[in-house]
Amino acid sequence: ALGYLLEGEIELGQKNHTQAIAALRKALAKPNSAEAAPRLHRALVEAKQNSEAGRMADSWVKSHPDDTAFALHLSALAAEQGNAALAESRYRAVLKRQPDNVLALNNLAFLLVKEKKPGAVALAEQAVKLAPGQPLLMDTLALSYAQENQLVKAVELQTRVVALAPDTHDYRLNLAKLQIQAGDNASARAELAKLVAKGKAYAGQDEVMRLLKTLGG
Repeated sequence: ALGYLLEGEIELGQKNHTQAIAALRKALAKPNSAEAAPRLHRALVEAKQNSEAGRMADSWVKSHPDDTAFALHLSALAAEQGNAALAESRYRAVLKRQPDNVLALNNLAFLLVKEKKPGAVALAEQAVKLAPGQPLLMDTLALSYAQENQLVKAVELQTRVVALAPDTHDYRLNLAKLQIQAGDNASARAELAKLVAKGKAYAGQDEVMRLLKTLGG
């Protein structure tokens, strides 16, 4: 399956959807080919073959009910497409089967933060407890704290996130936002200045400038 899988990845990367789908179907027909399922489904979605994508997903879930990776793929895709309710229900279904699935815990917490719904902190704390020291998980937890107005904890944790991953500029942007929420405009301005210095290396400059404008700088 690996050869067809790699071929499908290359074709998909080049937006050659017909060729990607053909290669990934061949990969899926081979033994031990579960990795091809989410890729084939995404290729069908990107090719706007939505009916076929739905049939393929239904068939795969029916024949592979314990394929958590595919379930997580469907959850993430629903979130990506703006269907928060479906994404939440799918993440919760994964957690019902696997309560300690770190990715499902983190992604559901992040979704709840985006939707301004309660319950994110408990999920994010559990994810960090299961996989400590991971900036991605800690970032979600910091955002969860902020949503519940635990701003001191949020800023402290996000400061650690930036120290662990100083080159992930979105984490620094999140720190600046949290500092603004906490009323520490001077610290926020200092973090934003570091992002301005990155120039075109950071694609989020429009957001940086917007925040600086709100700070009067």
